[in-house]
Amino acid sequence: MLVKLNRHQNKQFKHSIFLIDLDNTLHNASAFILPEINRQMTCYMANTLNLDLAQASKLRHEYWTKYGATLLGMIKHHNTDPKHFLDHTHQFDSFKHICIKQSYIASHLKKLKGLKIILTNAPRVYAEKIIRRLGLLPLIDGLISIEDMVIRGQLRPKPSLWLWPQLQRSLKKKKLILIDDTLGHLHSAARFGYQVVWVNRPDAHPRPLLRKGKVNLRLKCISQA
Repeated sequence: MLVKLNRHQNKQFKHSIFLIDLDNTLHNASAFILPEINRQMTCYMANTLNLDLAQASKLRHEYWTKYGATLLGMIKHHNTDPKHFLDHTHQFDSFKHICIKQSYIASHLKKLKGLKIILTNAPRVYAEKIIRRLGLLPLIDGLISIEDMVIRGQLRPKPSLWLWPQLQRSLKKKKLILIDDTLGHLHSAARFGYQVVWVNRPDAHPRPLLRKGKVNLRLKCISQA
């Protein structure tokens, strides 16, 4: 896995590197976007696996729970082409009315002293559109999407235990800070010495209770960072 930075490639940073999740961390994706992605994934699985919608929805949730990403289950059990899956499950004509730009997010990202890299299990095309819609492109130093998380020939997205040491090697930093809304991702990264910040948005779906000692900081919004 190669991490490409948008800018400052040759600059030596003295501050931290922030790895920032996208959906439900920088914006509320639970209201419209994630339910629609789940619907598209369910339809995709129903069509390709010859299942009814109820069966496909159950299997989608099982794969997400077991592997951390529905796509990984589809690859493992059905030899699904990752690009075909991602292209057909993140289709949106426009994000104008379903992804709300909040100016305070940008102002607080500016205050984070260090490199800011988006780390998302979403596909690159989708992630870039969301970042542009949020007006955050000038503030982001890099993007690591799910297509970039290939290690030894296999896809290893969050919360894979292969991902975190590879990121440490690629970014040449021993101290990294992960900001994410998913506890499983945070707990996995913490095993490798990452500082982890849990964004538990009140406007997103309910999250599991915080387990003591696994998270360095708990926020209701990234603006509290």
